[in-house]
Amino acid sequence: MEFPLIAPNPPRLSALSEGLRRIEASGVFSNHGPEVRAFEADITARMFGGSGASLAVANATLGLMVAIAALGLGTSVRAMLQVGWRHLAVFGVASAALLAFVAAALALG
Repeated sequence: MEFPLIAPNPPRLSALSEGLRRIEASGVFSNHGPEVRAFEADITARMFGGSGASLAVANATLGLMVAIAALGLGTSVRAMLQVGWRHLAVFGVASAALLAFVAAALALG
């Protein structure tokens, strides 16, 4: 029995060699380096026609925390609970939809 969603299928390192060279040449191996900024600019151009801005985050939880903070609701657990379960569900569904959209856009790339 096959489980295609569980079987890892990472990209070949040879396919990433140019990007890895650029990272090594920049000397920035963490957040806010030129590769991340280029990724954010590319996503902004592709998804929003170059208007606005995009922010790369490490995971969906951080993305939700940034979104909640941007709404001025704070980032504590208490603040998130004050938003209400209905709103948290909307954030969860919106995050899943955005993740699916970004994954599809990158796959079609």
